[in-house]
Amino acid sequence: MSTGRSSADAAAAQVTVAQANLANATVVSPIDGTVVTVSVTPGASAGAGSTAFVIAGLDSYQVVTTVAVADLPDLRVGQRASVQPDGTGSPLSGSVALIGLVPATSGSPATYSVTVGLTGPASGLHAGGYANVTVTTAQGRGVSVPTSAVHGFGHSATVTVYAGGKTKVTRVTVGTRGPVMTRITSGLAIGQQVVLADLSQPLPTNNLGNQFPGPGGGPQFG
Repeated sequence: MSTGRSSADAAAAQVTVAQANLANATVVSPIDGTVVTVSVTPGASAGAGSTAFVIAGLDSYQVVTTVAVADLPDLRVGQRASVQPDGTGSPLSGSVALIGLVPATSGSPATYSVTVGLTGPASGLHAGGYANVTVTTAQGRGVSVPTSAVHGFGHSATVTVYAGGKTKVTRVTVGTRGPVMTRITSGLAIGQQVVLADLSQPLPTNNLGNQFPGPGGGPQFG
């Protein structure tokens, strides 16, 4: 009697294990779509992080790009991003959904994968296509001017403002300076014209009734 009961208990345990294995064998896609590739076969094992299926969704798209390791400290999940597919004129809105933990390439400097999820209609974007991706890592106040218009740094910086046929040297505060554009956080207002340095031009004449300070050539206005 005890032998029969033990056999029944063992059979019941095997059924429980089989049901658990069956449940674990069911793969559920996080999006609706069509299976376009299958990388596994019955009985094969799959490692963590490997791709078993590729689903082409109709209503949900993700874009994967890579960034240099030096840019990783500035990235956060949830940051706003824009994606402009090749051949289109308008960018698509999105946000950072995933930041890779291991290098995506073996070169130097290392690059890491960044996945951007689109938050709106994915018009113009196709599976396997290419796009330009921009991630907004920070926002600053102030106005942007060409870097060649700025002389000095920080609180000692100046910009020559042009108004009413005259120029005036104005003290400004520099926020961030780039090779092309510089952010001015105080001292300038939107719409003011500034004098640009152009070292390729001859020295200015007095055709505007003013001499322009600083080295270089004739003035340009921006």
